[in-house]
Formats: sequence, C-alpha cells, structure tokens
Amino acid sequence: MKRSSLEWILRALALGSWIWLLFSNHAHPTKSLCLIKNISGQPCPACGTTRSIMLILDGHFWEASLLNPMGWFGLLALIGSSILLLIDWILSKKWTETFFLLIEQRLKTKPLLSLIIIFLLIINWIWSIQKQL
Repeated sequence: MKRSSLEWILRALALGSWIWLLFSNHAHPTKSLCLIKNISGQPCPACGTTRSIMLILDGHFWEASLLNPMGWFGLLALIGSSILLLIDWILSKKWTETFFLLIEQRLKTKPLLSLIIIFLLIINWIWSIQKQL
C-alpha cells in the first residue's frame, strides 16, 4: 500500500516532536526558536506551547496550564496522531489520513467551528503578550 505525502509529513513531524521533547532542556530553555518572537520581540499565537508540554511531562500540570493552555491540546494531538500513525503502520491502514481529511471537511462545512478556534487562538495570543512570554 502506497503511503500518502500527508502521512510521511505527519510521521516526520511526530518523530521530530518526540525527539525534541525528549532531548530538550526541560528546566529552562535558553533560547526561543520562535521566528516571530526573535524578529519582532512579541510572542506568536503558539509561544509557550512547547514549554507548556515540557511542564506537563515533568508533572507540573497547573504551571503548564498557566503558561499556555494550548500545551494540553498540543500534547494530546501529538499522542493521538502518534498512536494513529503507529496503528496505520502496523495494520497497513489509512486511518490517520481519513481522520485528518474528516477534520478538514468539518472545518470547511462548519465555519462557526473555525471561528471559535480562531477566537480561542487570539485570546491565547493576547494572554501570551500580556504575560510577556
């Protein structure tokens, strides 16, 4: 069975994310990798997500939530997509691609859902700017 480009990209992203989380300095990352923050001095909408995930993995759940609530969604997405990719690889299925295409279809057919997600991202971005991440 031929693998789609989406699946290869998701595999690379998931593997890279796990490697980054496992080998990063969990205590105090020294330099931000955020291009927007490094250029503008202001955090991007997702700034602090990696640090939040690292705090969750270290067992500091409340601190992670205060730093950036998107860390919880990011970690759940990483775990969920990794499990789906592993199942697809073992069983030679295409559940990951089907799932992502279903999400894409829902976002296209339900604009209110897209607006809610955008609104939550903007609120999170404003909070990150206020906290001076």
